[in-house]
Amino acid sequence: MLTSAAAWRIRLPPNTYLQQFMNVKKYYSFNKFTTARGSTDLRPNKLWPKVSSSTRNIQTSRPQYVNPVLMAVLRPLSKFMAVLVGRGFRKWWQNLPAKKRQLFIQHLRRNRVRYILGSGLALFAGHCYYESHVTLALFTGRRRFSLFTSDQLTALAKTLYEVEMEAYGDLILPYSHPYTVQVSRVGNHLLQANKTIPQLYTKAWTVTVIDHPTVNCFVLPGETLSHGYLLDMLILLPLAFIWAFIPSDGIAAITHWFLNKVVNIFLKLPYSRTLENEADTVGLRLAAKACYDVREASAFWGKMSIAEPQGKHKLMAMQDGNTSELPTWLSTHPSNKDRQLMLDSQMDQALAIREANKVTYTLSTIIGLKLPSLHLECTAMTTD
Repeated sequence: MLTSAAAWRIRLPPNTYLQQFMNVKKYYSFNKFTTARGSTDLRPNKLWPKVSSSTRNIQTSRPQYVNPVLMAVLRPLSKFMAVLVGRGFRKWWQNLPAKKRQLFIQHLRRNRVRYILGSGLALFAGHCYYESHVTLALFTGRRRFSLFTSDQLTALAKTLYEVEMEAYGDLILPYSHPYTVQVSRVGNHLLQANKTIPQLYTKAWTVTVIDHPTVNCFVLPGETLSHGYLLDMLILLPLAFIWAFIPSDGIAAITHWFLNKVVNIFLKLPYSRTLENEADTVGLRLAAKACYDVREASAFWGKMSIAEPQGKHKLMAMQDGNTSELPTWLSTHPSNKDRQLMLDSQMDQALAIREANKVTYTLSTIIGLKLPSLHLECTAMTTD
């Protein structure tokens, strides 16, 4: 999975060579566009110049994409309408005389073939629309659905990026600052080593370094936005049925809440963990092609699983002051141990890629620092 916007954090352990060189926590924010934010703000430094591509794929028909603003309005409105229609049908049916109920049921029986065919045609049209908007992820070949064009996602990400950057103001370091130069140098090396991948190399990347003590990570909307909208559209019919056939509003509201939890646990959270694993897989291959020592990736997650026993995969239980583990199936991310095991399973292939490039770069030769001392995390947004 390639990324066009990402947030990077570097967290330094105590008493290391890195802490002598970098005495504050840094928050690194990557974005694929460059913005000028006034005379007092500095433009981010481009990691690599954009290269135009004239290659185009032939399509029999052009996919019809949706405006993100329109979907942002329709998303809550469609759920409200599903509840309103379902509840309205229930109230209408409860107030309907018994004789008219029988006439309605007889009408459905007489025309059941028409309704079945109409439903089948609607499902077929929906399937065709879905298939026309499916692409394959780089490296992994995973099928992914997109409601929006790359330009639409870029515009949306740019707006959100500018809002986030406004919150930091003077904390943004100059593009000539050593920290910004350091991250740019690593980014340039990764791009140069992977220049045979047009989805990565032909994009214009910028780097912004913010001097802020907050340890935080966020994801700008991308593929997850389309996936969320798709799930919301699919549950509209079950939602309407809940409010139409459950006899009371209270029970219907509880069932509605339960449906949302089921969708979250069995559809949204596994999808989020899949994206995280895919990001690890692609990142490992990109780093291997740049001839970094990719074995450190597995070592990093092993250290994380030991050093952060009270981290995001733990749930504080108030009873008796004990701490109980939050199951992975309730988390947006795989556990640190699972990520280490997954990387170990791909290590032989990554080392073969590294060996095939016939270059023995190390992080110390690129930025003059020791890799084992560097704690690096990244989250990303997919656009292509």
